Amino acid sequence: YVWNCDDGQTIRMRNLLRENAITIEMHEGGRKLPLVVSASGAKYSDGSLSFWTKGDTALLEREGSAPVNCRQDRFQSLLADARVRGVTFRGTGNEPGWTVEAGPGSRLEFVTNYGADRHTFDAATESAAGGARVYTATDGERSIKVAVTTEPCTDDMSGWAFDHRMVVEFGGQTYRGCATALR
Repeated sequence: YVWNCDDGQTIRMRNLLRENAITIEMHEGGRKLPLVVSASGAKYSDGSLSFWTKGDTALLEREGSAPVNCRQDRFQSLLADARVRGVTFRGTGNEPGWTVEAGPGSRLEFVTNYGADRHTFDAATESAAGGARVYTATDGERSIKVAVTTEPCTDDMSGWAFDHRMVVEFGGQTYRGCATALR
């Protein structure tokens, strides 16, 4: 998870589910905070530093300092999660909402209809054609082609800027959107 705080810092948080703890990376380095009892939300503390999350908001508390409000950056959180999982490119588009993740390895995943339909290909090939990085895969009667080009792209709904364009051909349809290189 990526959190933007009112004091201008960005915090990267990672759940350590088996340990009932989190790690947070801040400008001064990383800290491991165990889960502690809270009235609501999830609170993590090592005694001198606490990070208390509730939905997409959090409160950062340092001993001897005023608490700082933080808000989750959902877009950056999705990219950070994909990066940790070994994804090379992550693309998104609208109407209907869709995402493509290339990687790790030869895996290609296309999720469409706002998450309702998921198509995973485990043996995608990668090539270069006409200035694009092209991923293709076939699984039985299903096939997909994903072309990624290095050119500015702006998401037509959110207004977010990207450094790549992505075109997906799947099921007789063409989907156009934007992408981010994660490696």
